[in-house]
Amino acid sequence: MMKVEFIGCSAAEQTLELFHPMADWEINIYHTMHGGLISLLLDANMAIASRAFTGDKATPTLDIHVNFLRPVKQGEPVHTKAWVIRIGRSTVQLRSELWTTDPNRVCATADAIFFRSDPQN
Repeated sequence: MMKVEFIGCSAAEQTLELFHPMADWEINIYHTMHGGLISLLLDANMAIASRAFTGDKATPTLDIHVNFLRPVKQGEPVHTKAWVIRIGRSTVQLRSELWTTDPNRVCATADAIFFRSDPQN
């Protein structure tokens, strides 16, 4: 099971940041983190932010687009941060970034749309 740790959030900026301690089983034959797991971390970060800032019980992913910019090497710390772009009546649009030691050297980005299955607002 992948683990994530809460780093912080901002209600004013509608952001949420997580940390992931990489495990050996997440590594591929190139000694880098598997791309599917990078996608999972970005998606999970945005899903948690979507629920946190809408108050909805569930916000399933409708669409996600991931850009892989540089490898995440074995043993590096993994950070993700999600931003709410827009909260609509039936969907939420978010963006997320993943980096290791330097937040200015982004390894992957994602943009996604989440469905508001039970809008409270």
